[in-house]
Amino acid sequence: MEISLREIIGLEIHVNQENCGFLRVVLIKDANGKVAGILNDNKKFFSVENIALIQRSVILSSCELGTSEGKNWLGLKVETRSGKRKGKVSNVFFDENLTQVKKIEVKKKILGFFNKKIILPSNLIFEVQKNKIIIIDDTQKAVEIKLAPSGA
Repeated sequence: MEISLREIIGLEIHVNQENCGFLRVVLIKDANGKVAGILNDNKKFFSVENIALIQRSVILSSCELGTSEGKNWLGLKVETRSGKRKGKVSNVFFDENLTQVKKIEVKKKILGFFNKKIILPSNLIFEVQKNKIIIIDDTQKAVEIKLAPSGA
């Protein structure tokens, strides 16, 4: 089972039955896709090592705070090592424990409309820079989906 970032943003975070706000950001450490932790709406950092359950809310077994290392991948530009632009990250899919990125969804705009969506497995990610994700040029494993002109 995979967890979609778009589906979990906004879920309540609970620690020992206490509401600790809402999930706003999942921070990812590096190109290997290891999740560093989550931020709530008050930018308080929670380690994902303590996640016990994700259903209608995120349940943490304990509240270990730390420094928020990592990056929010949503909205980052995606291009190949040879410089071919693929679009921007529109969604990230994680394993069921929210510890590892499994794939990313990239949408490309042409003339102001999203016309193409690509699903890239995480093993195609070569490097994560400040403003972009670099993928290997061999994208034969990518799944391309054409969107209707009004698709967003």
